Amino acid sequence: MTAPASHGPAPDGSTGYDEPRGLAELSRHVVARLYRRHPKLRLVAAVALGVLAAVCVAATVTRASPAPLIPLPALALAGYALHRTRRAADDRALLGWTLLAALGVAVCFWAMSIVARWLDKVG
Repeated sequence: MTAPASHGPAPDGSTGYDEPRGLAELSRHVVARLYRRHPKLRLVAAVALGVLAAVCVAATVTRASPAPLIPLPALALAGYALHRTRRAADDRALLGWTLLAALGVAVCFWAMSIVARWLDKVG
């Protein structure tokens, strides 16, 4: 018979896995585990980007102005980065593409707010 596995730390204080050192390494671990545990997350993010793009196009039609199309390049960047997360070779690349997608969405929201404020002043 074998002894049951210990669930606590080893006598030397280690926990049996590499603990992240620093914010960058912790971020890589969190993003990689999130993508591995929830494989449909990419699909949900892609649908959300599609909805945001549809809102921009609908606003263009209702406002009769091309100004609401300004956030679309940021959405395109976020969509490209989201697509590249599938082919990320390692956790570091996955974190980079995920951060680029998040940056694209943030810039999109910022541009939407600027356009909305400008359109409210204009008409």
